[in-house]
Amino acid sequence: MDVPLVLLALEAALYPTLLAAVVILLSQPRRRPLLTAYLAGGLTISIGLGCVSVFALGGSVKGSSSTLSWTADLAIGGLALLLAVAL
Repeated sequence: MDVPLVLLALEAALYPTLLAAVVILLSQPRRRPLLTAYLAGGLTISIGLGCVSVFALGGSVKGSSSTLSWTADLAIGGLALLLAVAL
């Protein structure tokens, strides 16, 4: 079986709208500038929203006085990652 085909199928199962956008962009005659702009736009939005979130919540933590143990923090973080992948 072709490995890139399997990877593409797994990506399509996780995020089909991204796959549709990339397939449409690949079918255009000027692929490279379109995909570069798509990637740059995605990176700009992701990094921008991440920075806004960090700076907006920067003053909300007053030290590292966590009431949970490190294992509970790790388990909750893992569950949050699984939920993010599922959505």
